[in-house]
Amino acid sequence: MQSGLTYTRMQMGNIRLMERYWKQKDDALTAQVRANWSAIEKLIAGNPYALNWGPIRPGTERTAGLHPDHAPAKTKKPRANDLDLN
Repeated sequence: MQSGLTYTRMQMGNIRLMERYWKQKDDALTAQVRANWSAIEKLIAGNPYALNWGPIRPGTERTAGLHPDHAPAKTKKPRANDLDLN
């Protein structure tokens, strides 16, 4: 389906933009990402049976960090199993 491919390309663009955005916040990047999300919303509205808006909207676990208003998910630090004194 063309709509799925278009969505994937737009999200890949968002991923690249947001990686740069979280390192150094920039208004130009914010505007581009918001424009991409607006286009994604229109794409989904035109193809509601091809893409399910619920799990892929901004702010869900799947899209954490892909929108300027929703920070990336925090990663847990691995815990030490035990102290090996040998």
